[in-house]
Amino acid sequence: MERWTGVEELTRVTLDHLKNHAMQILWAAAQNNAADIKSTKSVEVGMEYFRRSLGLDAVPLVPGLTSASFLYHFLRCFDEISKVWNLADRQPTKISRFRKTQASTQERKLLQKKSIRFKVLSAIFNRNAWAHLTAKALDIVGPVDAAFAASDFAKVVAGITLIHDELFVMQQSQRRDGNEVTPLTISEIERAINSFCESDLRSVMTASIDGQWLVPKCYSKEEMGKAILKAIEVARAQTRRSL
Repeated sequence: MERWTGVEELTRVTLDHLKNHAMQILWAAAQNNAADIKSTKSVEVGMEYFRRSLGLDAVPLVPGLTSASFLYHFLRCFDEISKVWNLADRQPTKISRFRKTQASTQERKLLQKKSIRFKVLSAIFNRNAWAHLTAKALDIVGPVDAAFAASDFAKVVAGITLIHDELFVMQQSQRRDGNEVTPLTISEIERAINSFCESDLRSVMTASIDGQWLVPKCYSKEEMGKAILKAIEVARAQTRRSL
C-alpha cells in the first residue's frame, strides 16, 4: 500500500511540475509577445520625429544646427518611447524648501534624468555622448547626406527601444519569480545600458542598419520604420530575452 502511495505522490509531483513548466512557457511567450508589440509601437512613435529631424539635418553648413537638432530629437524620442514601455522607475526624492530643515518628498522618474539619457546616447554610438555631438556639430558633409542622417536616427530609435526592452525583461522577471515589482534603481538601469553596449545587441543592430541601403528609404517613414524593425529583430535573434 505504501508503495502505491509513493507512486501516486511521485505522479502528482511530476504533473505539478509539468503544469508549472507549461505555465512558465505560456507566461514567457506572453511577455515576449508584449515586448514585440511595445517594440513595434516604439518605432512608430520614433518615426514621428524622423522627418522633422531629417529636415533640420539637411540644412547645410550651419554650425551647431546638426548637433542641436540631433540632441533635441534624441531627447524627444527617448521621452516618447519611454511612455510606451511605462516602466516602474519612480524613486522618492527629498527637496528642501527655503533652506529650512523641513523637506518635502516627491517622486521622479529615473529614466528622465539627463545623466541616464546621455549614457544611453553614449551606448548607442559606443562613444562619449558629448564627443558624438561635437563631431556632428563639426561635420559639414553629413548634414547634406540624407542617408547618413537617416542612419544615425535609425540607430537612435532602435537603440532606445532595445534598452527599454532589456529593462522590461528585468522587471517582468520579478513577476515570473512571484515577487512584487519594484521600481528600477540607478544601478539596474546602468546595468541594462552596459549590457546593451557590451553584448551583441548593439553591434548587430548597428551592423544591420549600416548594411541596409538607406538612400531609397531615407525619405519614407514607412520604409525607414521597416529598416529599424528589421535591425531590432535581427539583434533580438542573436540575443534572446532572458524570460
